[in-house]
Amino acid sequence: MTGYIDSSVLLRLVLNEPNPLENYSKISKGVSSELIRVECLRTLDRYRILNQESEDIYFKRVELLHDAFRKIDFIPVVPDILFRAGQPFPTQIGTLDALHLSSCLAYQEHVLGQDDSIVMCTHDDGLKRATLALGLQVLG
Repeated sequence: MTGYIDSSVLLRLVLNEPNPLENYSKISKGVSSELIRVECLRTLDRYRILNQESEDIYFKRVELLHDAFRKIDFIPVVPDILFRAGQPFPTQIGTLDALHLSSCLAYQEHVLGQDDSIVMCTHDDGLKRATLALGLQVLG
Protein backbone atom coordinates (compact mmCIF):
# COMPACT_ATOMS: atom_id res chain seq x y z
CA MET A 1 0.00 0.00 0.00
CA THR A 2 1.30 3.45 -0.89
CA GLY A 3 0.77 5.96 1.89
CA TYR A 4 1.06 9.71 1.78
CA ILE A 5 2.70 10.53 5.11
CA ASP A 6 1.59 13.72 6.85
CA SER A 7 3.85 15.39 9.42
CA SER A 8 1.38 14.56 12.21
CA VAL A 9 2.13 10.85 11.74
CA LEU A 10 5.92 11.22 11.97
CA LEU A 11 5.81 13.70 14.83
CA ARG A 12 3.55 11.48 16.92
CA LEU A 13 6.08 8.67 16.54
CA VAL A 14 9.21 10.78 17.11
CA LEU A 15 7.73 12.60 20.11
CA ASN A 16 6.47 9.30 21.51
CA GLU A 17 2.93 10.64 21.80
CA PRO A 18 -0.04 8.37 22.52
CA ASN A 19 -2.12 6.71 19.81
CA PRO A 20 0.36 6.43 16.94
CA LEU A 21 -1.09 5.54 13.58
CA GLU A 22 -2.55 2.05 13.56
CA ASN A 23 -1.62 -0.11 10.58
CA TYR A 24 1.40 2.11 9.77
CA SER A 25 3.34 -1.09 9.15
CA LYS A 26 1.01 -1.89 6.22
CA ILE A 27 2.46 1.03 4.27
CA SER A 28 4.90 -0.56 1.83
CA LYS A 29 5.85 2.75 0.22
CA GLY A 30 5.73 6.15 1.89
CA VAL A 31 5.60 9.42 -0.02
CA SER A 32 5.27 13.01 1.12
CA SER A 33 5.82 16.59 0.09
CA GLU A 34 9.23 18.13 0.60
CA LEU A 35 7.40 20.38 3.07
CA ILE A 36 7.34 17.62 5.66
CA ARG A 37 11.05 18.08 6.35
CA VAL A 38 10.65 21.74 7.29
CA GLU A 39 7.41 21.16 9.22
CA CYS A 40 8.86 18.36 11.33
CA LEU A 41 12.21 19.97 12.02
CA ARG A 42 10.59 23.30 12.97
CA THR A 43 8.19 21.48 15.28
CA LEU A 44 11.02 19.60 17.00
CA ASP A 45 12.92 22.83 17.52
CA ARG A 46 9.86 24.58 19.00
CA TYR A 47 9.18 21.53 21.18
CA ARG A 48 12.79 21.58 22.42
CA ILE A 49 12.55 25.22 23.45
CA LEU A 50 9.06 25.07 24.97
CA ASN A 51 9.83 21.95 26.98
CA GLN A 52 13.40 22.91 27.84
CA GLU A 53 14.54 19.62 26.38
CA SER A 54 18.20 18.61 26.62
CA GLU A 55 20.32 18.70 23.48
CA ASP A 56 20.86 14.93 23.73
CA ILE A 57 17.14 14.20 23.60
CA TYR A 58 16.62 16.76 20.85
CA PHE A 59 19.37 15.27 18.67
CA LYS A 60 18.02 11.75 19.22
CA ARG A 61 14.62 12.94 18.00
CA VAL A 62 16.22 14.61 14.97
CA GLU A 63 18.06 11.37 14.21
CA LEU A 64 14.80 9.38 14.41
CA LEU A 65 13.21 11.88 12.08
CA HIS A 66 16.03 11.60 9.55
CA ASP A 67 15.76 7.80 9.72
CA ALA A 68 12.08 8.14 8.82
CA PHE A 69 12.88 10.60 6.01
CA ARG A 70 15.19 8.04 4.40
CA LYS A 71 12.18 5.74 3.92
CA ILE A 72 10.04 8.38 2.19
CA ASP A 73 9.99 9.39 -1.47
CA PHE A 74 9.70 13.16 -1.56
CA ILE A 75 7.43 15.03 -3.94
CA PRO A 76 8.87 18.38 -5.05
CA VAL A 77 6.75 21.48 -4.54
CA VAL A 78 6.28 22.45 -8.19
CA PRO A 79 4.10 25.18 -9.71
CA ASP A 80 1.25 22.77 -10.55
CA ILE A 81 1.00 21.71 -6.91
CA LEU A 82 1.10 25.31 -5.72
CA PHE A 83 -1.63 26.19 -8.24
CA ARG A 84 -3.87 23.29 -7.14
CA ALA A 85 -3.38 24.16 -3.47
CA GLY A 86 -4.73 27.65 -4.18
CA GLN A 87 -7.92 26.32 -5.78
CA PRO A 88 -11.17 25.61 -3.88
CA PHE A 89 -11.56 22.39 -1.92
CA PRO A 90 -14.85 20.77 -0.88
CA THR A 91 -14.13 21.39 2.81
CA GLN A 92 -12.27 23.98 4.85
CA ILE A 93 -8.54 23.34 4.73
CA GLY A 94 -5.45 25.35 5.73
CA THR A 95 -2.52 26.28 3.53
CA LEU A 96 -0.07 23.54 4.51
CA ASP A 97 -2.77 20.86 4.42
CA ALA A 98 -3.84 22.10 0.97
CA LEU A 99 -0.23 21.75 -0.20
CA HIS A 100 -0.03 18.22 1.22
CA LEU A 101 -3.34 17.18 -0.29
CA SER A 102 -2.39 18.70 -3.65
CA SER A 103 0.91 16.80 -3.54
CA CYS A 104 -0.97 13.59 -2.76
CA LEU A 105 -3.38 14.17 -5.65
CA ALA A 106 -0.51 14.91 -8.04
CA TYR A 107 1.28 11.71 -7.02
CA GLN A 108 -1.92 9.71 -7.47
CA GLU A 109 -2.51 11.17 -10.91
CA HIS A 110 1.00 11.34 -12.37
CA VAL A 111 2.84 8.46 -10.72
CA LEU A 112 0.31 5.85 -9.69
CA GLY A 113 -2.35 6.42 -12.31
CA GLN A 114 -5.67 4.59 -12.18
CA ASP A 115 -4.24 1.14 -11.51
CA ASP A 116 -3.21 1.89 -7.93
CA SER A 117 -4.35 4.15 -5.14
CA ILE A 118 -2.77 6.15 -2.40
CA VAL A 119 -3.88 6.36 1.23
CA MET A 120 -3.57 9.62 3.18
CA CYS A 121 -1.95 8.91 6.54
CA THR A 122 -2.75 11.70 9.00
CA HIS A 123 -3.99 12.52 12.48
CA ASP A 124 -5.30 15.91 11.33
CA ASP A 125 -9.13 16.00 11.25
CA GLY A 126 -9.35 18.80 8.67
CA LEU A 127 -7.01 17.00 6.28
CA LYS A 128 -8.97 13.77 6.81
CA ARG A 129 -12.27 15.45 5.90
CA ALA A 130 -10.86 17.12 2.79
CA THR A 131 -9.19 13.90 1.64
CA LEU A 132 -12.36 11.85 2.10
CA ALA A 133 -14.41 14.52 0.32
CA LEU A 134 -12.14 14.10 -2.71
CA GLY A 135 -12.68 10.34 -2.72
CA LEU A 136 -9.32 9.17 -1.36
CA GLN A 137 -8.83 6.73 1.47
CA VAL A 138 -7.55 7.83 4.87
CA LEU A 139 -5.56 5.98 7.48
CA GLY A 140 -5.58 7.70 10.82
